[in-house]
Amino acid sequence: MKKNNKSNDKVLYALIAAISVSLVATIFLYAGSSGITGFATTGIANLTIETITEINFTVDNINFGTGYVSSSCNNCTMDSEGGIDSACCLNFHGETDGFTIENIGNTNVTLNVSFAKDADTLLGGNSAVNGYQMKASNNAVAPGCVGTLSHITYSEIASGTSYTVCDDFGYKLNTNKLDVDIKVIVPENSKKGTLSDTITATATAN
Repeated sequence: MKKNNKSNDKVLYALIAAISVSLVATIFLYAGSSGITGFATTGIANLTIETITEINFTVDNINFGTGYVSSSCNNCTMDSEGGIDSACCLNFHGETDGFTIENIGNTNVTLNVSFAKDADTLLGGNSAVNGYQMKASNNAVAPGCVGTLSHITYSEIASGTSYTVCDDFGYKLNTNKLDVDIKVIVPENSKKGTLSDTITATATAN
């Protein structure tokens, strides 16, 4: 009886081992048909666009020429839009171009202008007569102020004062220019010689 039991045990162990091998083979078979056939990963492409805040004077000079005030007048009045009192402004030539400022950056800006002098320091003479004024306007070819345009009529210039002429000055092609014109009222007793001033334009990104 003992020998038979040992024989039966051996048969039982062999059967269990065979079943285990069958189950493992079955598991690997199903795992192999799970549909996992490849491997995916991702990459990243990037770039950074730089903000450029830059303006330029396309027209940077206003020149009324050389002349004098007629003795029959107490002043000579001229502006850079072609206005000139020819009866009182002798030998001066008419100036038809004011300053033109262009936004050559890639962002809209707030544009400010300032002057180093006022009427007394530029022209001198009778302060009740002299005048030094400025006016801003959209350029006729490429109007650039898409926001609020200020100082649209001639107003007296104060030295060292920064004037906001446009709070939203565009940069896109054909909509990126603005004009600043000058008017001078030269008194008969004004300073002599070459009289000049410097205008500074400043842009701040919006």
